[in-house]
Amino acid sequence: MKQGITIGISLAVLMTLATACGPSPAGTSGQTQNTASQNTASTNATGSSSGSTSGSNNATSNTSGTSQAPAIQLTQFNDTQQDGITVMVPNGWTKSRVQGGDYGGWKFVNPTDSSQQVEIVRSSCVGCYMVNGKANPTAPIPEKNPSNVQVTNNGMSATYNFQKTGNSNVGSGLLTTTSNGNGYGYVQVLLPAEDKSFAAQILNSFQLKG
Repeated sequence: MKQGITIGISLAVLMTLATACGPSPAGTSGQTQNTASQNTASTNATGSSSGSTSGSNNATSNTSGTSQAPAIQLTQFNDTQQDGITVMVPNGWTKSRVQGGDYGGWKFVNPTDSSQQVEIVRSSCVGCYMVNGKANPTAPIPEKNPSNVQVTNNGMSATYNFQKTGNSNVGSGLLTTTSNGNGYGYVQVLLPAEDKSFAAQILNSFQLKG
């Protein structure tokens, strides 16, 4: 019996890049204090010049203070005892169990943006992917209208893209079957287009024990 299947697949998906910008911090305004004895035309002119310089500095500070969301950090997740899955997932994301009649797995959700998700599933359904006695990895793809479907790994795996209703993130997935009739497994990722490199790392790290 083959002990494991390691999938190393590079995604070739055209994605539109977007730039995310965070809020600009508020600037600090400068103040000039004048006394009655100093309230001359010369003093007022100097105060006006100082205020103008302060305003210019504030504008510069606001422009350079633009922040971006922190980069995703990946960590290895192992579920070899129950589902025979090893995969890289975002560190710190909320994990919850996925369970059904003939499948089980996990879902990881970004705690600051629930639209960003990683789902891994293992199914024992052999008939779901065996067609006329031959494995067809496109048959059990869980999305109704996948795009860019490509069969790889000598016909044992398939990569694909998908779109979730109401979710602007790019969906990408990898499904692989076992050669010894022990079912199939898949990983699906929903991330912004600018994070496509992280999506590729997650999919390429997916391993399914046969």
